[in-house]
Amino acid sequence: MVPAGSSLQFFEVLHFVDDPEAANAIEAVLRTFDGARDSQRRDWVQTVLMGSVVGVIAWLTRRRKLAAAANTDRR
Repeated sequence: MVPAGSSLQFFEVLHFVDDPEAANAIEAVLRTFDGARDSQRRDWVQTVLMGSVVGVIAWLTRRRKLAAAANTDRR
């Protein structure tokens, strides 16, 4: 959720783990939201957003490893 005026705007981002430009692209999109321009809010939003991104990446990585292990066990 990103502050946008007097309300909150849902914001979701997915990117490849090895994408070096992802953080810059995410930051550029965040700057387009009204509430994200306030530095204190932006720091909070950035922390929450990056934490969410890291969580999704960790979940996808774990899921991929479990799927690979399951395929290896079948052989």
